Amino acid sequence: MSQKGKRIFPIILLSVILIITVCIVVGSTIGNNQESNIQPNSPISTEKQAIEIALPLAQTYIQKPDQHKDYSIATTKATFEQSDRSYWFVEIGFKVERDECYCVPASGYVVAVWADTGETDHHGPIYHNSPKYEVGTFKVSVDRANEIAWPLSQAYARENNRVITILSSSYNLDNRPYWDVIVQFEAIENAKGETFGNQKGVGGYYISVWADTGEIRGHDVLNTIGF
Repeated sequence: MSQKGKRIFPIILLSVILIITVCIVVGSTIGNNQESNIQPNSPISTEKQAIEIALPLAQTYIQKPDQHKDYSIATTKATFEQSDRSYWFVEIGFKVERDECYCVPASGYVVAVWADTGETDHHGPIYHNSPKYEVGTFKVSVDRANEIAWPLSQAYARENNRVITILSSSYNLDNRPYWDVIVQFEAIENAKGETFGNQKGVGGYYISVWADTGEIRGHDVLNTIGF
């Protein structure tokens, strides 16, 4: 090899190594972006997995017979929430296909999915019962309101041996906006196979949360009427 070739060869070799390195780095970056939803330490590690768990619950809700409304699923979104026990908060938006009453339609369905097991913590319809409602107009989100309310309803359920079956949240735009969070309890069956509510007809529990501060506005039991 000529002296000139000997001088050029290291430069060419270095250029080839540099190109290969750049390709590896770029490929890794693209791969990381594509897998940005993955939480490697959680069995339910992607948004898609969380939505697949939550979707049947929303579909069951909108398939219930309703003489006045028909819904379809319009949007799906899952957000990974890190806390003492991490979970996915899944929001499923509804489109009202038919509305033949003046009652407020459900705007969607929310499901909290534990990331470590895939089980659901709570789920239920959500109502934005004000024409002035817009996402982001309140400081306390529905997810945060549910988190604030959940320990109160859980405590009552444990103390009275009740099983929580569904959670629903509605946003009330009054002089001071607030969230109403309602949990329903599983009906109790007696020896004859008849279902009824105990604790003098208690069918659920409600917690009202101020949307501007997250403070508890009020909470109490709900009777079986209307459930």
